[in-house]
Amino acid sequence: MSGYVRSIDFNGEFEGEPVTCKLKQLSFHDMLKLEATEVASDEDAARVIAEIVPGYVTDFSGPKAADGSEVNIQEVCSMAYFTELSMAIGRKLVAASRPPRKPS
Repeated sequence: MSGYVRSIDFNGEFEGEPVTCKLKQLSFHDMLKLEATEVASDEDAARVIAEIVPGYVTDFSGPKAADGSEVNIQEVCSMAYFTELSMAIGRKLVAASRPPRKPS
């Protein structure tokens, strides 16, 4: 049996609030986009994450705004305030979408 899973769990924290989401596996095309960005600037990585990651999130529970309203994944991935969180979600998605390396 392979190690492939269809749903990836992300569990983290942002400013003391729990953040959880379920992610679908990355397509090969989007994986290449994200990996190419890893070697470029943080700005490029954030731009590509904002473009790609929301489409892979199937369930999201995250931080609330100062007024108590829900913050959705599109807002997390597009607002500079949440850069650290969106990058963490993106890193988890990339890492979990790669097959494990076999020892040589």
